[in-house]
Amino acid sequence: MMLVQRLAPIFLVSGILLTTTAVQAVYHGTSGGSRPETGGEMEDAASVTIHAPKDGSELQADQPVKISYQVTPGPRGDHVHLYVNGKEVAILRRLEGTHETSPLSAGRHEIAIKVVNRAHVPIGVEASVTVDLF
Repeated sequence: MMLVQRLAPIFLVSGILLTTTAVQAVYHGTSGGSRPETGGEMEDAASVTIHAPKDGSELQADQPVKISYQVTPGPRGDHVHLYVNGKEVAILRRLEGTHETSPLSAGRHEIAIKVVNRAHVPIGVEASVTVDLF
């Protein structure tokens, strides 16, 4: 009779292989994270507002873009990350303020701010604007 060994599923996270147990530890908070929630009071307690630039703004190319924002991280969030065109460009430790991007080329760009937990995993609370630079 052949013995078949059952292997635990593994996940690739930021270049590190994790077993199911390790992934559950991150989501259950033993490694600084928390289990993602969907709907309910948890998400209502968190919010992101981008005051400037306004969605659809036309700005000058090859200049830094000044972003004004306000964040309420809620019980699952720790800080926020700033993304331009889907790429992380900054970690923002202040929950309210301004940040300037490096100069952006001409064209359409999406600027997003996402609330993340201590493990730098987005919790699903975010805001974004699209700007056109010429």
